[in-house]
Amino acid sequence: MSGELIQADESQPLPSTALIQVIERAASNPNIDVEKMERLLAMQERILSRNAEMAFNAAMTAAQMEMTPI
Repeated sequence: MSGELIQADESQPLPSTALIQVIERAASNPNIDVEKMERLLAMQERILSRNAEMAFNAAMTAAQMEMTPI
């Protein structure tokens, strides 16, 4: 595995960005069910958490590849 980061294709929206757009549309709809809105927000929170974990793991792997044994 190389230490290079994979660049995202900026022509396609990220899943979290697409979900934010869905949440925005739902929030502007006065007929939206509160439970549905809560589920959308929980889904967004899970995606952000998973993305943060993946970023941490990638950074930790890169750091460990640069570290020498003591």
